[in-house]
Amino acid sequence: MILDAQKIQAICPNYESHLPLAKEASTREFYRIFQKNGPSLILMQNTDDSHNITQIIQSQKKLLACGINTPEYHKYSIDEGWVLQEDAGSTHLLTYAMKQGFTDQYQTAISHIIRLQTRVSHTNLPTYTETGLIKEAMLFVQEFLPTVGLSSHLNTQIIMSIRALCKDISQTPQTVIHKDFHSTNLLVHNDSVYVVDQQDMCIGPWTYDLASLLFDCYVDWPWPIKQLLMQDFKAKHPHLPNSDLSFDLHLCALQRHLKCLGLFIRLARNGKPRYLSHCGLIKQRLLTLCDQLPQYGIFKIPVEMSL
Repeated sequence: MILDAQKIQAICPNYESHLPLAKEASTREFYRIFQKNGPSLILMQNTDDSHNITQIIQSQKKLLACGINTPEYHKYSIDEGWVLQEDAGSTHLLTYAMKQGFTDQYQTAISHIIRLQTRVSHTNLPTYTETGLIKEAMLFVQEFLPTVGLSSHLNTQIIMSIRALCKDISQTPQTVIHKDFHSTNLLVHNDSVYVVDQQDMCIGPWTYDLASLLFDCYVDWPWPIKQLLMQDFKAKHPHLPNSDLSFDLHLCALQRHLKCLGLFIRLARNGKPRYLSHCGLIKQRLLTLCDQLPQYGIFKIPVEMSL
């Protein structure tokens, strides 16, 4: 379905005008809809079959049911692949933090992670399996390694290390996760933190969302702030798993950075070069994470070759 003013008006009878929003990493398109009377709305349109509208709706209901702020959906079409939703503004937590510095909104985000883990129903949620972890981390091999020219032997060793890393992660405690819980998927609206882009919610590693927030590919908070948020997570969590938080957190952060480095290179090749500006931070973070997890030090070799 290609959107034009006539089709948007059929969706939103009070339509006056619309504004396309900046394209994100996915294949979806977003529009801000201005109404003749009433607040603006956001229209999300699928451009392919990669996002399941039913899953998006179910995940949104799960968030609202456990007290997590997320935009309310006014109407949607599963067949045509669109959702008309509340406009929660355009102030990402990243933008807010860049202006205000570190704020208690990050601690609110920590509380949202805990609610996900302790209140959201597991019903009908898929599992982020070891195979899924490997598939995503393999973007590092498919997209990044060809840029540095490794020997086939070293390439094989890296693949084996990815499999070992993902096996370690899959053996950590499992819970409900958002799966992309970082600063550009969190909006500050009416002094509250709203969670968006929740369609990939699943059962996965308990530190995955915490790793996404603390080891965000778009911002690098000093280690004392990361420690503060880790302590906040531990203090607030009513059912803290009997596992090593720091170790499990670094495992997930490493897997996620392998994935994101490859993903951002792929996005650039597909016409979205703005993500390349974050690759420097990702590479430096990979070096630091490998120092924290020396058993996975092999990932440092291609990263150092690229610097």
